[in-house]
Amino acid sequence: MDPITIAAATGLIKTLGIDQVVGRWLGGDKGAAFAGKVVDVAQQVTGLRNPEEIAEQLKADLAANATLRQRVLDLADAEAQREALDRQSARDMQKAALEQDDVFSKRFVYYFAAAWSAFAMTYLVGITFIDIPAGSQRFADTILGVLLGTIIPIIIAYFYGSSRSSQGKDNAMHSLVEVVKSKGAA
Repeated sequence: MDPITIAAATGLIKTLGIDQVVGRWLGGDKGAAFAGKVVDVAQQVTGLRNPEEIAEQLKADLAANATLRQRVLDLADAEAQREALDRQSARDMQKAALEQDDVFSKRFVYYFAAAWSAFAMTYLVGITFIDIPAGSQRFADTILGVLLGTIIPIIIAYFYGSSRSSQGKDNAMHSLVEVVKSKGAA
């Protein structure tokens, strides 16, 4: 999907007033696929093709708005379940690795994190105290940015968990999904 589809889905989700709950699924590697599903469902519910016309109809037709809102929340719930299963399978794989007799397999994640941490620290010290040729400055800055912006934070997040605000958003989303499920069961 292209950025236009993501923009259209974002606009529709804002029109429905559920952007705080569903908006997180529009990012990342699966964001375009989720956006495509949102646009497809909106087209099915309204019978219209143009996102601007769909948004106008949703503002005027409360029944279509409620139907689309529920279907998009169902899509988000399916994404949350997919993500939970993905995380669970990763946990199961780690548990299986820890049950092995092979010490290297048990400790691979720690060795891997230690190797990247040692590389990052060595690079940081090297780039700080060693003269860099003028032609290599941008290359060195790029590597430094990757280390500080991705590698180190990913290692920290892996061992210490996600940020507090992200955890709060996840909890709010799960609470809303439970409310929607309970209303659907009633």
